[in-house]
Amino acid sequence: FIFSVVVSFTAFGQVRQFSSGPDYKKDIADLTALIKKYPDSVNYYLKRAALVYEINSSYPKQTQTDLKMKDVIPDLNKAISIQPNNASLYEQRGEYKWEINQDTTGALIDKSKAIELEPTNPRWLDKRGTLYVELHDYDKACIDYTKGAEMGDEICKRGKENFCPTKKKGGY
Repeated sequence: FIFSVVVSFTAFGQVRQFSSGPDYKKDIADLTALIKKYPDSVNYYLKRAALVYEINSSYPKQTQTDLKMKDVIPDLNKAISIQPNNASLYEQRGEYKWEINQDTTGALIDKSKAIELEPTNPRWLDKRGTLYVELHDYDKACIDYTKGAEMGDEICKRGKENFCPTKKKGGY
């Protein structure tokens, strides 16, 4: 079987690619070894989480790896403990909480934390608005999309057009 994710980054001055291809077990082992050697490198935790998530979500029955979906969130927890003011880390953990565990509360808390840390970033408003849409909470989605649209974000403008009631449309 063929996997799709390729994770690239610079390690020791060389670009290193980790993929969910045939050598995924070795790649996960290499990332784990790098984490042990460099425990404060947020990048390695993120790459391992992304690789483990992709492998286990795309091919759960065929995949035999020591790391499972339950290991993805702890990698993000560790990354956040290293960089607690990094909004992107909270947003990513929120995505994983929703996708892996259907943890709505945890996902909304993390997405809200990303907005708290970077209130002028419309990307976070779009991401939380999208989660509200999935939860059928269109009023809250509309609030996020409207704020993002006011910042000039095109994606939020489309979200606002699609999910905010207008007099012309007569509601959702």
